[in-house]
Amino acid sequence: NYNVHTFGLNAQGVLNFGELARLTVGLEGYHDVIHSRRADKDLTTGAVTVKDNGAQFPDWSSYSTFGIYAQNETALLDDMLLFRYGVRYSIFRALADVQNFSSALSGVNETFHDITGAVSVVVRPIDELSITLNLARGFRAPNMDDLAASKGTGRGDQIPNPDLDPEVQYTVYFGAKVLIPTVDTSSAAPYELTGSANFFFNYFEDQMISVPTVFNSEDVVQLRNEGRARIFGIEAEVGFYLSQALGWVGLPTDHLFFEGDALGFNANFTWTRGDDLKNDVPVHRIPPLFSEISLRYEAMWGKIYFEPYMTIVGRQDQYAPAALGDVRFTPHDAPGYTLFGLRAGWYPCRNVHFNLNVQNIGNRSYHPMGSGTFGSGTNVVLSGEIRW
Repeated sequence: NYNVHTFGLNAQGVLNFGELARLTVGLEGYHDVIHSRRADKDLTTGAVTVKDNGAQFPDWSSYSTFGIYAQNETALLDDMLLFRYGVRYSIFRALADVQNFSSALSGVNETFHDITGAVSVVVRPIDELSITLNLARGFRAPNMDDLAASKGTGRGDQIPNPDLDPEVQYTVYFGAKVLIPTVDTSSAAPYELTGSANFFFNYFEDQMISVPTVFNSEDVVQLRNEGRARIFGIEAEVGFYLSQALGWVGLPTDHLFFEGDALGFNANFTWTRGDDLKNDVPVHRIPPLFSEISLRYEAMWGKIYFEPYMTIVGRQDQYAPAALGDVRFTPHDAPGYTLFGLRAGWYPCRNVHFNLNVQNIGNRSYHPMGSGTFGSGTNVVLSGEIRW
């Protein structure tokens, strides 16, 4: 067993200079200390043997992070054009006596640091439309689980790698959003039509991937910087409330059955693809096509709602080599599935919310991709919230 003690500090300030500048500056720092132990018990004799050197993490391992950042927003042409740009300096420090696990491994005594940044441009040619372009560079330093953990995984036993380097990432994001307000001001529909479409592209250098190897004459796996990948995809969403459409068939445009009620449709989908360009294989754990379609009925001007929904998860047959020997993955491919659910809510006042969610009404058996267990059957969640 092991436990982690975390100490943290963060501070942030915002300086508002009107439309020309809204400057946000801040810093944050965290320090994690891991205490670990291991004791093996013989179930036949009851004898207990202490093997602290074989614990998942070396005792007194530590991981420190510190970052300082600044971001500015500038609005031009009466908010028709918005620029957002920022920069961050991050430093990570890892210490762990991995050599206690095996003399064939060196201890972890690493410092990682880098400067990252992002720039975003938002264009609003009309009130109902906004177009966004984001460009960013990031990096992910190896965490303590990557560097120093000795543990069992779905592929087998994983050994530490004290020599890991950070991953570097470049991101392009382009999207558009449309919001058409309700024409009839007496209608309970919050809007007539809303829609969005977004394209994202990520490029990774020195990606950490799980590689089979032999250690002390045993077959194990180890994370190594042997990947160079691209991950890209599309996200889209559309929502439509019956308001003006009711007038097309001669019905009132301000309600469906009773004053203060409205009926709407919502649908979204996400498609993602990942390619390891260096090894010419798919990236590990790329999710399959996902979509949710719902029908939402609101009454009493939105104080009560009922929303039956359908969740669709597509078939996934783009497996990385890391999934082939992993018992958590369905052999060859993960079949798709469809689930049905119901959401409902009651908002008696602005400060009190009650919500009900009935998931997987059909009690269908399904296996989420890469999960060691089947998904939950019919599940009912009732929640309440008070705000002030």
